Amino acid sequence: GGAATGVGPDNSLQFHTGGGAISGSVNLLFSSSILTANCGLVFKRQQVTSTMTASATDYFIGVSASSPIIVQMPGAETLTNGQMFVIKDEEGNAGIHNITIKSSGSQTIDGETSIILESPFASVNLYTNGSNKFFIY
Repeated sequence: GGAATGVGPDNSLQFHTGGGAISGSVNLLFSSSILTANCGLVFKRQQVTSTMTASATDYFIGVSASSPIIVQMPGAETLTNGQMFVIKDEEGNAGIHNITIKSSGSQTIDGETSIILESPFASVNLYTNGSNKFFIY
């Protein structure tokens, strides 16, 4: 293949479009270690109906449970510092079917080894230090 010439404004992200062509995006800019996204964002959503273990590729975990369930967090050491998760009772049943979110081993979520969502449509946002803890934000 030959060299392709970049297109788009300074600091725009460049994408290969096939056949050696490149397209630049005016909506995705990267400068001074800051990514500017002048667009909508889509994050992975996984709907769960029973006990599950979250993975590094999860972001939104939407719970639709008809019995109490556990969302087991992966070991913080397997994740990247600052990685985030959102766990949400999408069905509105957490008041009668609690959602327990457990950390791995002796790791903690704001100092606790587990937290419980017990209100209808409750949710929690978590991030990790990538070592041994999760934090609610």
